[in-house]
Amino acid sequence: MQQAIIELGGSTPDRYSSRAGTRHRLAAGTLALGLAAVAACRPEASTDERRAEIAAAERLADSDCRKYKECMPVYLELDYGAVEDCTERMRPYFVWAYTLPGTLNDADALASCQRAIDDAPCTEYRAAVGLAECRGLARGSRENGEACTVAGQCASGLCDVGTEACGVCADPPGAGDPCTDAGRCGPGLGCADDTGTCLAVGRTGEPCGADTLCEDGASCVDGECLAWLTEAGAGCGAEAGQPECDTAQYLWCNDGACATSLVNAVGEPCGLIAGTWSYCGGGTFCDHAERYSGTCVAGPALGEPCDDAGGPYCWWPERCRNGTCSSPTESSCD
Repeated sequence: MQQAIIELGGSTPDRYSSRAGTRHRLAAGTLALGLAAVAACRPEASTDERRAEIAAAERLADSDCRKYKECMPVYLELDYGAVEDCTERMRPYFVWAYTLPGTLNDADALASCQRAIDDAPCTEYRAAVGLAECRGLARGSRENGEACTVAGQCASGLCDVGTEACGVCADPPGAGDPCTDAGRCGPGLGCADDTGTCLAVGRTGEPCGADTLCEDGASCVDGECLAWLTEAGAGCGAEAGQPECDTAQYLWCNDGACATSLVNAVGEPCGLIAGTWSYCGGGTFCDHAERYSGTCVAGPALGEPCDDAGGPYCWWPERCRNGTCSSPTESSCD
């Protein structure tokens, strides 16, 4: 999702791990609450301007959720459940994040990003560099060393928060530098899982290797980024000299062939079940009875205990802070 531009600090549980799906995303809010928050944060804006910014941020959340469903349907189910759950949780989050002190967004900028998301093919939406019309939302007015809550407050485009709620604006890591504690790198770069180093990211069809990763949706095969496979039964994996299967499209590589995956609800099995990989949907996680199998159980609500190391996990965009699920909008770093 384009939400990387308003990324928060803190660790992010792996969506492919026993968590079986995480990454993005708040409890429902109202326009009145949004207006109050914006009025407190940006007193220089008129009431009409504030209303326009809030409406534009909500429309942007709606478009992002719809495109997420179109391009990465498994992840939408893992993070939220349904598009309606996504919009309910992300509307107040977008309003909060895009109107914090230090952000430079207005209704026109938010609308431009929204139109770009609506029109973008999935290959562009999933690209590491993000959409050009949306990248500007990640640039704020605060200089390096100043306090921040989200990346969009910083002129550098990076809020270095590590595993805490508050951080400082800093220059993003360049190629060859260590990734941030949250696994972030500078524009157009990705974090290598094995080394924790920022590397260039190749698009599908471009060269790859020791110094270049492949974008989301592609694997490095014989020095070239090849698109992930989208048909069940196709040969997959490095041993077959083939790319991986597209996990965002209900597939995974099982013993050299693409197999289907499922997203299950509370009380249903999860993990590797009779050759099918079963995830748990939004607001749930896999409580493992064995290493590769378990049962989907409900995740904690706001204020309840959590543990990013092994569960229970908070429902995005709520974050586990000091062992308790908390709302990101409760953080203030000014």
